[in-house]
Amino acid sequence: MPLRVLAEVRLGVDELEAMRLADVEGLDHADASERMDVSRQTFGRIIHAGRHKVALALTEGKAIRIEGGPFQLTQPPRSSTTAINGERSDIVKIAIAADGADLSARVGQRFGRTRQFVIYDVAAGTFEMLDNAPSADASQGAGTGAAQRVGRAGVQAVLVGHCGPKAFRALSEGGIAVYANVEGSVSDAVAAFRSGQLTPTDGADVDSHW
Repeated sequence: MPLRVLAEVRLGVDELEAMRLADVEGLDHADASERMDVSRQTFGRIIHAGRHKVALALTEGKAIRIEGGPFQLTQPPRSSTTAINGERSDIVKIAIAADGADLSARVGQRFGRTRQFVIYDVAAGTFEMLDNAPSADASQGAGTGAAQRVGRAGVQAVLVGHCGPKAFRALSEGGIAVYANVEGSVSDAVAAFRSGQLTPTDGADVDSHW
């Protein structure tokens, strides 16, 4: 069957590198995460997502497209979890659920039903808006749809009031950290993240139909 007619699974270069280090070089998660200059938790999410995508492609006969993902070449090791001012060094872009269209808006409290995401570039200090209305208005699958939307925007973390189990699972499989129970304005949330005051959650903090 010609490659052009196959459905695709999109594998990030970070996911490919994680699998190469663990499955080809045989490194454990501690050494591999240091090589990639990310935390062990982030490495675990990356390799889990990559292996899931490869298994999906093999079992369902899909093509694998390797693209995107933040990476650096020949960069000397540095701290894997913190950087200047305490912010996570392995996260370069974050999505903040927002009730409005700028940094003064309140943080959205329902991940899937928020109508806007502020996509904030941590390094550059710039932001852009991402419309989530198609997912917010969906009769079902709002959380999963929103997770896919922010994933395509290339973020590594989401800041939100609350996140349900399906959305959390989709975000985790995409290697995206979830920071829940965030309140106040979007600018307040960004400042709290950059100063290291926020902690990623280990699971959903509300039920599916909250």
